[in-house]
Amino acid sequence: MDTPALIFLSLLILLGYLFEVSARATRIPTVILLIALGLVCREGALVLGFPIPNLDQLVKELGTLGLLLIVLEGSMELELKREKLGVIGKTFFMALFPMIVFTAGLALYLHHEYATPYREGIINALPLSIISSAIAVPTARMLAPKDREFVVFESSFSDILGVLFFNFVLVNEVMNQSVLLHFAGQILISIVFAFAGAAALSLILSRLRHRIKFIPIIALIMLMYSLAKFYHLPALILILIFGLFLANIQKLERFKWFHVLRPAKLNEEVHKFADITFELTFVVRVAFFLLFGFLLDYRSLLTGSSLGFSLGILALVHVVRGVHLKLAGLDLFPLLFIAPRGLITVLLVVSIPATLRMPEFNNTLITQVVVESALFMMLATLFVRQKTSQPMLDPQSQTLDLQKSREEAADALLGKAQESESSDSNAN
Repeated sequence: MDTPALIFLSLLILLGYLFEVSARATRIPTVILLIALGLVCREGALVLGFPIPNLDQLVKELGTLGLLLIVLEGSMELELKREKLGVIGKTFFMALFPMIVFTAGLALYLHHEYATPYREGIINALPLSIISSAIAVPTARMLAPKDREFVVFESSFSDILGVLFFNFVLVNEVMNQSVLLHFAGQILISIVFAFAGAAALSLILSRLRHRIKFIPIIALIMLMYSLAKFYHLPALILILIFGLFLANIQKLERFKWFHVLRPAKLNEEVHKFADITFELTFVVRVAFFLLFGFLLDYRSLLTGSSLGFSLGILALVHVVRGVHLKLAGLDLFPLLFIAPRGLITVLLVVSIPATLRMPEFNNTLITQVVVESALFMMLATLFVRQKTSQPMLDPQSQTLDLQKSREEAADALLGKAQESESSDSNAN
């Protein structure tokens, strides 16, 4: 790589970081600025006479890696408490029911309007029903703590449920009882595999003494994810459970077997691992949306034929969401606006086989929905007001309370260990 290219890439990453940290003040979602920057780079390349390479496969691979890291990052921020069970239940059903209603409604419209078979309509509609945690989670940092927690849970559930249902419909041409039982068995196997993998990775994390430890752990996570995908298992469940396991390790100290993992040491390593994960997620997210914008032709975004369709899809998304928010007894503002489509939508759409993908669901339509949903979400970030006097948090400070509780748990465990060693010494 020559010096000008290195300078250019460095500037792009620094601009991405500037967008990230300034989002609190500008209230503009980072994804909009990154896509716009990618568009500017594309136009600059055309003016200078550089050819536009075919980077579709690279975008797909970056999207897969980004999805893995984003789910891991989101799950590591979720501290499970008994008093949060209500929130977890509400967010799960808020992710599930609007997804089902939207997908069924759009598939029904496609069947009547284009004579599309129901299965094909569901495959094309389902990616547009998924809330993108890659966009929602960073934006949630601008919200009040209660709303921020709701968005993180909901978008994480939406990603996982969306991928589960999409793969299920894509693989199975016929829906019957045996297929459903087989699918339930796959989920059960994934959960067992996930707990075993989480325990094994935690043991490795607590025992490694080499200076290089976190990248091999992430490589092992990617390997386990890939193996689960290879055997057609719900791979994201593994990532979710591993993240939740690390985020809540202090709650396992009452079990004797857990002390094999050296809780005090593991807790310290988890902090470092979380930091590395956040940094990698940031880089992958910036690269993905920059490339996504770079491959777009901004003129296509103004195409009238698909613009009306994309606005109709966006309207259906928020009508369905608004109804479910009211039924759940939740405030419409700002949660009604926080339903962006993004990385996971693009990733699933490009993975639809050509024989099943409808021509109406082209890259222009998907891009319009992504940009429009991000702009609509920006309305909430522009006008939202914090419900508490708590100061605005920086991009990583939403984990401070979680880290504090972990540190307190680690100190307590360390104190117990020291007392035990002291008593053993006195006995000797």
